[in-house]
Amino acid sequence: MTGAAEVLNLEQLRETFGVVDAAAIELLNRFVEGTTVLVADMARAVAVRDADDARHVAHSIKGAARSAGADRLAALCTDLDMAIGAEAWDDAEAACAELGPALLRVKEAVTQLSA
Repeated sequence: MTGAAEVLNLEQLRETFGVVDAAAIELLNRFVEGTTVLVADMARAVAVRDADDARHVAHSIKGAARSAGADRLAALCTDLDMAIGAEAWDDAEAACAELGPALLRVKEAVTQLSA
């Protein structure tokens, strides 16, 4: 298992929340729950080549991920956005396939923070 500081930008978390306490961890858990739905939405949008929906979802995940200190997840969404804009659907599918595992690492990191 990867350490929380390797997955989450703790400096960003402190900037966002002030302190990483129980309330912040609850918000991070909600971020993970909501983003799980968005990752599924992204997979559907990429599968049917719906560029508008995929870009909208990518922006939603990216903004929330940056606030939550999930830099890798945000970077994947940037990659997705660029691939979709270039109509490079194979690249978009590859980046999309990485979203779930990246989100799982975030979930594990949040669990470590709450321990």
